[in-house]
Amino acid sequence: GFCTLYAGDEVFDIKKNDLVIVPALIPYFADYSKKDSHTSLYNINFDYLSCDCTIDRAISVSTKKITKGHQKVHITDFPFLDLPFKTNIEGLLPYFEKMAELYSKKSFYFKSEMNSYFSLVLSQVFKHILNEKSQNNISKVLDFIHLNYNQPLTNEEIGKKFGYHPNYLNKMFVTYTGSSLHKYLINYRIEKA
Repeated sequence: GFCTLYAGDEVFDIKKNDLVIVPALIPYFADYSKKDSHTSLYNINFDYLSCDCTIDRAISVSTKKITKGHQKVHITDFPFLDLPFKTNIEGLLPYFEKMAELYSKKSFYFKSEMNSYFSLVLSQVFKHILNEKSQNNISKVLDFIHLNYNQPLTNEEIGKKFGYHPNYLNKMFVTYTGSSLHKYLINYRIEKA
C-alpha cells in the first residue's frame, strides 16, 4: 500500500518495499488519511548496541511519540543513518514476516532469532547502498571519459582522480559495464573517430 510517514523534519511517501530507518529520539508517525490509503507497515525497535531497552514493543507508527532510553549511535561508514532514511529494496518482506511471527509466538530464544533476521536486513540495506554508490561513481567515471577521451588516459590516472586503486576501478567497471576500463576507452575513441 502507501501512506505518508513523518520522521522528524523529513516527509516520506511510502510505497511497496520501502524501508525507513528512523534514528533514536526522533518522533515519527504515519498519515493514512489520503484517499485509498491502505498500508501494512512492519515497525521494529532495535538497538545497534544490543543493550537492554525499556521499550519491549514497537511503538505504533500511528501515534506521535518520542522514544526514551535509547542511545544515539553514529556509524562512521554509513553517516546517512544519523537522519531518517528511506530506501526501496525488494525481497525484505519475508524477513519482516518471520520476525513478526517469532515475536508473536515468543518461543525460546526468539529475540536472538529476531536479531539474526534483522542483521540480515541491515546487511542487505548496506549492500544496496554501497551498490548504488558504486553505480553512481562509475557514472562519474563514464562522464569523465566521455569528456576527456581525446586526452592520454590510463587506468592509474583515472583511478587516482576518483580515489580508487586502478585494479579495483577496473573490476568495478567490468561489473557495471561488462567491459574493462581500457577496452571501453578504446571502443569509445573508435566510436568518436
